[in-house]
Amino acid sequence: MRVLVTGAGGFIGAPTTAELHRAGHEVAAILRTGATASRRSIPEGVRFVHADLGDPSEVEAALEATRPEAVLHLAWYADPADYLRAPWANLASLEHTLGLLRRLRDAGCRRVVLGGSCLEHADGPAAASPYATAKRAAHAVAAALPADEMAVACAHVFWVYGPGENPRRGVPTVTRGLLRGDTVDVTAGTQLREYVHVADVASALRLILESTVMGRVDITTGHPVPLRRVFEQLQEEVGNGTLRFGARASGPDDTFEVPGEPEPLRSLGWTPGHDLATGVADTVRWWRQELATGTVRP
Repeated sequence: MRVLVTGAGGFIGAPTTAELHRAGHEVAAILRTGATASRRSIPEGVRFVHADLGDPSEVEAALEATRPEAVLHLAWYADPADYLRAPWANLASLEHTLGLLRRLRDAGCRRVVLGGSCLEHADGPAAASPYATAKRAAHAVAAALPADEMAVACAHVFWVYGPGENPRRGVPTVTRGLLRGDTVDVTAGTQLREYVHVADVASALRLILESTVMGRVDITTGHPVPLRRVFEQLQEEVGNGTLRFGARASGPDDTFEVPGEPEPLRSLGWTPGHDLATGVADTVRWWRQELATGTVRP
């Protein structure tokens, strides 16, 4: 199957693109005009096409060049510093998504999977954020499209972690601090989180794309654990550093809990390849190598 991936150079996009390629699909990846992508995570054989998703003519040219039978749309504004609260960046991502759907319909593409987040179903401030609101809007529009014109699934990714994550996010921040032997201040960690290793997210997205399922599909194990347990597992694996639980106050975006619905994904035959222990071990191993080679700043 000819598959087009947006956001293919990202934390989730890169391993998913590789997963699709390994499965035998003919994979093309849209990159922003002028951007480059490392072949470190994306295998040879994946075709790169440059296009600005905000430029209709460039999107149309990319679709004409790749003629996708299915599209996995993961591109969205995701800077850890402000992605939740950035209204205009999220509005732009929403506009790009809606424009892409319209042009995919015109190009004859009948299968689309949109990347989403558990925040779309959260309670409290996080659910009212521009990010969650824009994601919900994109998925609501997609769900209302005529099914005989385009079969759209919305993959709601829960708490993903693993190699390649932005170093400013929570798990990498704690991991790198422990590897340095620091005392790392964290919250009390009582909130429950359904963590999923990024390789398992990639396999889930492939299965969803290959299926005919429509609507919401949660990418989650269905086995939430306290955030404290995740941090303790990191410390156990690193064997260094100190965690000070409760030394950092929880913010309004830290305290919500969102139960996932694992059955729709399980019905496609998905089972995670990692539990928390093996996933954390893989993550720590990756960060040790990154810090040892100076690939990222410690």
